[in-house]
Amino acid sequence: GGGTSPTMSCLSEPVDDSPISSSKTCKEASFADSKEDKIGDDARTQRSEKKTQTRRKKRKGDAHDTKPTVLYRAIISPSDVRRTYSKVLLNAFNSCDERRLTEVLETYCVESIVGIHRYEGVQNPYGSRNVTTVKGKSLVLPMWCMLFKSAPDFFFQTLDTQCFVDKESRMVVASKFKWSGTRIMDVKVAEATNEIVLRRKLANKKRFDASELDLLRELTGEQREPIQRQEESGLFYGRGDMVLEGPEDNGDAAICFQLDKPLAQTLEMRCQGSFIVYLNDLNRIYQYEFVYISMDEVEANEANAATTAK
Repeated sequence: GGGTSPTMSCLSEPVDDSPISSSKTCKEASFADSKEDKIGDDARTQRSEKKTQTRRKKRKGDAHDTKPTVLYRAIISPSDVRRTYSKVLLNAFNSCDERRLTEVLETYCVESIVGIHRYEGVQNPYGSRNVTTVKGKSLVLPMWCMLFKSAPDFFFQTLDTQCFVDKESRMVVASKFKWSGTRIMDVKVAEATNEIVLRRKLANKKRFDASELDLLRELTGEQREPIQRQEESGLFYGRGDMVLEGPEDNGDAAICFQLDKPLAQTLEMRCQGSFIVYLNDLNRIYQYEFVYISMDEVEANEANAATTAK
């Protein structure tokens, strides 16, 4: 007759020769097909999500069951000269020679080098501060020069060195060490304020009360050398973390290190730990970190573990 031919999606449906019923039948069949397709898509999505959850659980279980390891992407060749960078610095420290340390800092380090000294035990036995951070060559060099004098027999023994690229794409050189020394002098941290700065403050006298103005006049009138004001006694002493930064470009103030006084009783120091240096793209050291613990604490922990195991 005059009816339209059914589409391929309507082959399984009864065919009416009228254009209206034929069109209606095709729409119903197409809707049924799309509904089945949607159900199939939902099922596939659920199966995919279930597989993803299973993989995540497995990875989580594996991470829990395995021991933590050092994360790195590539181990550096044994012949790579960068493997020696940590030892170069440690040897400079061992020399107790300001000139040699200056040369090493100039050759291998950036101007804004950051030095971190981190005690990883419960309590630093050489003072109450567990973390000290020093920023800039202008502080790193004098700090070590003061340490040279405060414990002139200190010595780093390198045990093992690794060189690798870590997960943050940083070049890392890490050396395990043992360290010993005898502290005979205390070290203090002081703020050196230039006389010019004090005169500048006097020019803005409205900002200060009368008593401070009198003090400033007295200082600028009698003091011709940079004025030393003690900020903190003992480099590794005092509560909380300590962050020392070098002077700003304007030279208004600077942190300096000075020997304070001989200790009433010498302090024997024995530590072990890791010395880690980080290199930038130009293969210059931009940060070093000492992570250490007292041998006395290590031995005490081992004794406690042995007692508990019995």
